[in-house]
Amino acid sequence: MTTLVIAEKNSVAADIAKALGGFNRRGSVFERSDVLITGAVGHLVELHVPAASEAPRGFAGLPLLPERFDLRVIEKTQAQFDVIASLMRRSDVTSVVNACDAGREGELIFRLILEKANCRKPVMRMWCQSMTQDALRSAFHAARPAATLDNLAAAARSRSEADWLIGINASRAVMSTRELQSGIRESASAGRVQTPTLALVVDREREISHFKARDFWELVGTFGARTGSYKGKWRAAAADNTPEETSIEKASGENNGSRLFDKRAAEAMLAQCAGRPVEKVDEVVKPATQHPPRLFDLTTLQREANKRFKFPVQKTLDIAQSLYERHKMTTYPRTDSSALPEDYLDTAKTTMEALRATPWGHLAEKALTGGMVRFNKRIFDNTKISDHFAIVPTGVISDQLSDDEKRIYELVARRFIAAFFPSAQFVNTVRTTLVAGQTFISKGRVLQSAGWLEVLDELGDDGKPVHAGEASLCALSDGEIPQVQDLQLVAGKTTPPLRYTEATLLGAMETAGKLVDEEEQRAAMKDKGLGTPATRAATIEGLLDDGKSYGRTKEPYLLRTKGHLAPTEKACSLIDLLRGCGAGFLASAQTTGEWEHRLALVERGQLQREAFMAALRENASNLVDKLQGAAVAMPAKDAPSLAAPCPQCRAHVLALPGVFRCASGCGYEQRREIATRRLSDEEMSRLLNGEALERLQGFYSPKKKANFIAGLKLDGKALTFVFDADSAGGTATCRCLKCGGTAYIKPALAQCPGCGLKVWREICGRTLTDNMLRQLLEKGSIAAVRGFVSPRTKNKFDAGLKLVAETGKLDFVWLDKSKG
Repeated sequence: MTTLVIAEKNSVAADIAKALGGFNRRGSVFERSDVLITGAVGHLVELHVPAASEAPRGFAGLPLLPERFDLRVIEKTQAQFDVIASLMRRSDVTSVVNACDAGREGELIFRLILEKANCRKPVMRMWCQSMTQDALRSAFHAARPAATLDNLAAAARSRSEADWLIGINASRAVMSTRELQSGIRESASAGRVQTPTLALVVDREREISHFKARDFWELVGTFGARTGSYKGKWRAAAADNTPEETSIEKASGENNGSRLFDKRAAEAMLAQCAGRPVEKVDEVVKPATQHPPRLFDLTTLQREANKRFKFPVQKTLDIAQSLYERHKMTTYPRTDSSALPEDYLDTAKTTMEALRATPWGHLAEKALTGGMVRFNKRIFDNTKISDHFAIVPTGVISDQLSDDEKRIYELVARRFIAAFFPSAQFVNTVRTTLVAGQTFISKGRVLQSAGWLEVLDELGDDGKPVHAGEASLCALSDGEIPQVQDLQLVAGKTTPPLRYTEATLLGAMETAGKLVDEEEQRAAMKDKGLGTPATRAATIEGLLDDGKSYGRTKEPYLLRTKGHLAPTEKACSLIDLLRGCGAGFLASAQTTGEWEHRLALVERGQLQREAFMAALRENASNLVDKLQGAAVAMPAKDAPSLAAPCPQCRAHVLALPGVFRCASGCGYEQRREIATRRLSDEEMSRLLNGEALERLQGFYSPKKKANFIAGLKLDGKALTFVFDADSAGGTATCRCLKCGGTAYIKPALAQCPGCGLKVWREICGRTLTDNMLRQLLEKGSIAAVRGFVSPRTKNKFDAGLKLVAETGKLDFVWLDKSKG
């Protein structure tokens, strides 16, 4: 009688064998007289629907609603499946133990293997959330009948089949609709996690594009005391009826209480306070404690690496996987837990001992000798662990790491050490200075005890160090009333929200449950969000995929632009299409909340799997119907027309998802997307009617890798940018030699927005002055300029410059004719 134990990974199989003892290894199998142990290397079996590859192209083959799902072995893992299946068939194997990860996905991995191998032998479930040897031994001996987790298995299978149903039907329907409406035939995936994630980026881009900057003024006072001076910012009295901020107001700080948006009101406030003495000063001094950050889960590790090193999230996952699998230096990375098991303390001490041999050994030494490595519920908490515990060092030390692997390992090691250090202690001071009945607020923060900050140089969301805090305020003696030294209005402009980075998008995916209105659904998403730590990187990479790795190009959904993520026209069209045809639920986190709530009911036995799947089949069918209805109701020939004529033939212009196109077939066409910014129907109508659009947000220059603000106008049949002095980044002007219009002198060049004539500021290593640029744009020549450097010979030379206005070509005029 032999028991077969199947773990989810070979490394876990090895840990179990070590914990139970007495095993010999043969390939991927650990053998003992009464027990065999092997690993599944993750998913070995996947859902398979042969009819999907045979279905007709377009809506004729939809919806795909198989009554049952076949299974097939994943090609690259066929060898390991064969090993497990042969072990299951052995006559001496009388029972099988499921030792896959303790969670929904681990249950699915095992059950699919069991079904595909057609194994009918008794099955037990080994449920273990800790990898210590004691925990593994206890879990093995406490294994329970697998039937006790049939509801969990039902939820796992339901989630897998539902994702297939929605994914394939949504993707094929979207692709078919896109082809019918715009003539574009290329892959266009959609799904329960990918599409709501994309909607987050599209909605943020819309906020940026529609943002209108507002001028504001802040009243800042400088106050003198015996020990120095300090500044205070006017703050409006708190109002009980202050309206809730919109997302744009919150991002731009419009309602922060210190900004005045009416210049006359600001000047009146300054006049009210000018020449008046300080009436009273109140000061609140409070100690503040900042706890050590929690241990890394995968998402927080990816976010930190993106902030510090600009690593794409997939790169961080790949490195973390290498540190785990190849180097054995860190624990399993695909985790959403930031705690360790409660029986892990001794292992943590052993790991800290090993870290003495690292460049941070003095910190590990301090933690050990200072008695810091002790039980702490912030670190050791079984209730905070799902399938896997936090990412921590294992104690294995290697000098074979690449530079990038060293960076990620240092993050993990330092975070582990810091978790045991004491909290950082600060003293926070809030000083309220009253002048003419108006309140001026001053804040100071002084670090008293570094604690864990000694280990980590933490970064805030803006990527800047935050450990030092603000400077302290100069002291006031008892009863001292400071003097008003200065009062001034400081002008500013509100700024639009920032585009998502990979780090902030990961955070938004993780906390997407906050966007769900219904309480039970929000609770179901509390620990899940959109996707899982193991899949979020792949989701973002899928949105960025341009198909080049497959030998075919396609328009991706997202672009990386200087560390930020911007949606393409294809992305905006998809979200508009779904919301416009009544299928917006696919682009909403609410859908994931509904799924997770209903799957939780399946897990608890309060909802039958058949009922869940019946509802999902209906959802998939409705989704196809809505998209097909949109495609039939609005093909290209019946697309809505703009309230403006074609500039070429005066016929009406169709507003298609990707382009504006003349309905007469005269050939006029204008793409919606200009410099990554998408034109709305209303904006294009105004342009076609001869109106110029001023100071539009959201343009991006790939060449300069920078965002810019510009106007747009229709010049004949072509759209051209219009730069004013402010948006162009320069204030000096001159008259254009070519068209007589106004040209602007900017940091990098002088340019006329009317005709496009321009001169770059740096020429052959020589930086031209504003006066030189003005002379070239207005007169077309400069007699002599010193200090050019030949890029070929590296020799210096002097020459004149001549601008040919008709061609825009700039030529040297040689002072020494022998050089000509």
